Amino acid sequence: MAIPDSTQDADLFQNRSREFLNEISDFILDGALNCQCPISLFGEALSKLQILHPHLKSGIWMWNRSSKVWEMQAFEGKKDSVNLSEFQFEDDHQGSEESSDSIFLSKVKQLLAERPHLFAAETKQVVLEAVPISKHSSHNDFLVLWGRCEKWKQSELSDWAKQLGKTLFRAIKIIEKISSNQKSDAICSALFHTSPLAMVSISTQFECLKWNPGAERIFRQPATKILGTKISLATSEHQAILDKSINRSIANKLPSQCEVLCSTDEGTEFPAKISIVPILSSSQAVAEVVLMIRDESEISAAKQELHAPAGVCSILSQTQDLQGVWSCLLSTVGTTLNFYSGSRWKRAGADCLFEATDQWSSDNEQLNFGTQKVEFPSSELEKILAGEIYWNNDSEAFRFENLKPYESMGRLQTTEVVVPLLHQNEVHSILTFEAPFQPALRYGQIEALRTIQEILKSSIANEQMQLTIEEQRESLRQTKKMEALGVMAGGITHDFNNLLTVILGNTELAMHGLNPGQGKWDLLNEIQLAGQRASSLTRRFLAFSRKRDSEPACLHLSKLISEMFPMLRTILGENITLETNFEPGCYPVFLDPVELEQVVMNLTANSRDAMPEGGQFTISLSNVEMKLGDLALHLGVQPGDFLKMSVTDTGTGMSEETRARIFEPFYTTKNVDQGTGLGLATVYGIVNGGGGFMNVTSEIDHGTTFDIYLPRTSVGIAPSYVQENVSPLTEGSETILVVEDEEVLGRLVSRILEVKGYQVRHFRHGKNAIGHLKEHHKAIDLILTDVMMPGMSGSEVIQEAKRINSKIPILVMSGYNDSETLTEQLLSLPPILEKPFTGDSLVQAVQSVFQKESTDSAKA
Repeated sequence: MAIPDSTQDADLFQNRSREFLNEISDFILDGALNCQCPISLFGEALSKLQILHPHLKSGIWMWNRSSKVWEMQAFEGKKDSVNLSEFQFEDDHQGSEESSDSIFLSKVKQLLAERPHLFAAETKQVVLEAVPISKHSSHNDFLVLWGRCEKWKQSELSDWAKQLGKTLFRAIKIIEKISSNQKSDAICSALFHTSPLAMVSISTQFECLKWNPGAERIFRQPATKILGTKISLATSEHQAILDKSINRSIANKLPSQCEVLCSTDEGTEFPAKISIVPILSSSQAVAEVVLMIRDESEISAAKQELHAPAGVCSILSQTQDLQGVWSCLLSTVGTTLNFYSGSRWKRAGADCLFEATDQWSSDNEQLNFGTQKVEFPSSELEKILAGEIYWNNDSEAFRFENLKPYESMGRLQTTEVVVPLLHQNEVHSILTFEAPFQPALRYGQIEALRTIQEILKSSIANEQMQLTIEEQRESLRQTKKMEALGVMAGGITHDFNNLLTVILGNTELAMHGLNPGQGKWDLLNEIQLAGQRASSLTRRFLAFSRKRDSEPACLHLSKLISEMFPMLRTILGENITLETNFEPGCYPVFLDPVELEQVVMNLTANSRDAMPEGGQFTISLSNVEMKLGDLALHLGVQPGDFLKMSVTDTGTGMSEETRARIFEPFYTTKNVDQGTGLGLATVYGIVNGGGGFMNVTSEIDHGTTFDIYLPRTSVGIAPSYVQENVSPLTEGSETILVVEDEEVLGRLVSRILEVKGYQVRHFRHGKNAIGHLKEHHKAIDLILTDVMMPGMSGSEVIQEAKRINSKIPILVMSGYNDSETLTEQLLSLPPILEKPFTGDSLVQAVQSVFQKESTDSAKA
């Protein structure tokens, strides 16, 4: 384009300059659309302005927000070169009412006035135009044109500046928008490829444009296989539904949703919810369609995982017996958590050996109930004892790994999950579940298993507590039952001893004056021997019911048993071997030696009868410490050190039903003529009376073991009454008041005493005896009274007698005499005459009382 000189027509210049200016505008806008650098683009455009007017100079000032100054970013001027740093200046009118544009213009004028070399010398008219090329909240950027030119060109240059400023303004906006769009596209691309949700981009012809990792995961197909192909995501029936929804979104240019049944490359089907989003181009046509696919099976599985603990609670709420519902529990957990099979394991003898007691499988043919045993390595058993859930990928070696490091990943590779159930730091059960066709274990499954683990641990604790309570109740019932039987035995013994006293006493009187072999002496002697055997039987009754005075002493049981060897060998016979195993330093015990001998002999005889073909009989002694928890089933027994005596035989053993009843009096499994049923009942009474307890274990054809626990004692020999020596039986003349409700026994006592010269006044009722004593208290030298009598008891008789005469001697006779029956006052008297007694023992007891009274009077 030729440049018009000063003589050319102004219209021609305007037309040509307008064409040239349009070319410059197109150049700037095309460059902006191609994202060229704004500064270089502006610089080239300003250099083209030099063609229009060689004396015209131009520059672009931009506001620097950080340094708060206007800086020249581009300058074009013919034959001139300037330092751009000279053309920056501050806004020093902050806070004034003058606008920033006016401030800038005044600054530029001042700057150009200070630099006259920037103007051509041959022209005189100065032109200056400043046009904003961007809009900011505080300070704009400017295009500035200045120079010297003819006056007729000045208005034209002003129009150029305004048009060029608008063009530059549009170019800046274009570049900003393109930059923003590029950034937005980058963000969308990053979200698309990193989203855990399956996302697929397709064309309007259903060709796959993009296929993110989420889609690779749920459809099991890599992007390289899918991109560029026409895809089919759903089953044949549901693909038509999906296609229809996509076409509707394309037509309406609006998002939509549909629920279909999708299919993987392997043929696995899963429910999915698909969001369809059409992407529009700048021309508002649909450029592509983005499908966002959510696998609903995972949500369904998560919901189902929440139902697993609820299902377990539902089963447990319908029963209190866990033993009958383990298979049902395994089935519920396995089905809801998508496992293939499950087993419950219990210890099978050794610490590391476990046996499957309950099993479940989705395929019943795979069940192998009752035959599986697994030995867990001790190192893995330690992990199980920690109560953590483990999995293993090697079912034969049972190598488990901790779940925790992988929980943050949300999914775990697994083949078998192990859930230990502990109770009081001991392994109660182990649950195992297998999922051989499941490639990964969901985090929700782990949490569901942990919840189920806590529920079952709580149920196990409740069950064990209920069992303990029931056992304690049964133990209490047994104790009450034994106490009731003891009371009954004591009552029977009382009456029986009265009868035996009559039998033995009258027999003794009948034999008086007869020599052996003379008359009916032999018959009377047989009666007396039978009575003595019956008396021994009553003592066994009393031992059981604790109605007999014992004489406890500090004993070393090992010594006592060793001294009994000859007797024990005789009891056992020649075909049974006697073995002992005594731990050194066994604790001493405080018991009646006669009663302990009776315990050992009864147990020995019992074992002998259980080994008719011979066998081995073993007595072991050891020291043990029993804590409070060990004594939960033995009420009243205090924790501490105990001597444990174990009596073991290799006999026939007994059933659980028999074992539960062996301590009941008169209960026996022997023939009528072979046992009384009192042997073990007596043992029970002696051990229980000594503060100990017993445990019995037995198995049919595998023998029986009686474990007897006796409390350790630290005291010496206990004091016991030793009857003072009395002189040989002599005739007496004192008056004795006899109080005995049994008429026959009262007559016998009276007859025996009268034979020895005593005056006897017999009364069957205590009130009558006390009435007689009130009238004749000076004539009565001794009161001989029974303890258990109807109406007024022996204790009440003594109390009333002492009120009448506090110094009157008293002798008590009783068929059973323990602290539960006799009052403190009775126990403070001289030794009680124990029924059954002979005539000589009666007379000796009476004379002993009179002798003591005589001695006390002499001392006084």
